[in-house]
Amino acid sequence: MNDLNKKVYSSITKLSAIIVPLWHKNLASLEISPSQAEVLTLLEKGDANINKIACAMGVTSSAATQLVEALEKKTLVTRTHASSDRRIVIVSMTNNGKILLRKILNLQKKLINSLLQNLESDELKKLYMLHEKMIVAVQDGDLI
Repeated sequence: MNDLNKKVYSSITKLSAIIVPLWHKNLASLEISPSQAEVLTLLEKGDANINKIACAMGVTSSAATQLVEALEKKTLVTRTHASSDRRIVIVSMTNNGKILLRKILNLQKKLINSLLQNLESDELKKLYMLHEKMIVAVQDGDLI
């Protein structure tokens, strides 16, 4: 790793160390964990079964079930059994879940906007282009 790579690595690590706890604090103010927020974000695209949630989050079905149970207790999701196979549990977001998800997404936008507010237009364009390039690398599997 050359000196510039080390500086970029250090900068990304520092930024992450600042943002992640701040994000968790914001979520805590809404009385939801980061993992629970992730489940709601997944359900924004539509209903999902427990296995799909577990796979998307990289957790076991048991862990996904525990997350869903906690969200169900908060009336943010409902669980039903698939008519074709009663062993399959379908998770749906409730109206309360949709309202909370909007609040989560608004908090996320505010946090990101606060990070970007001090950047000039040309800096934002460069940052955007660099992020897009990194996203392509991740999607193409060009990582470790």
